[in-house]
Amino acid sequence: MRFRAFYEDLPALDEVLDIVASADDGVFEYKEVTITDFKNAHSSLKKYSARQLGEALTAVGIVGPQSSTRVNGKCGRYRLLPMHKR
Repeated sequence: MRFRAFYEDLPALDEVLDIVASADDGVFEYKEVTITDFKNAHSSLKKYSARQLGEALTAVGIVGPQSSTRVNGKCGRYRLLPMHKR
């Protein structure tokens, strides 16, 4: 990753990188979810806040919207994130 030294002190960065790297193994599928839903779906992210995860996701290149959007009747800030297949 470019500028790794700059992002070195971001909490949750290593965990997010692991999840994103393993997203192509067939266990995960990408869905539009909030960061809180993403956090609740992955046990390794429980100790981090949504803000910390948002900063780590942005550092990885998964950028979210600047304003809230409506998905399935719910209003929130959604990102396309890897979630476990059901």
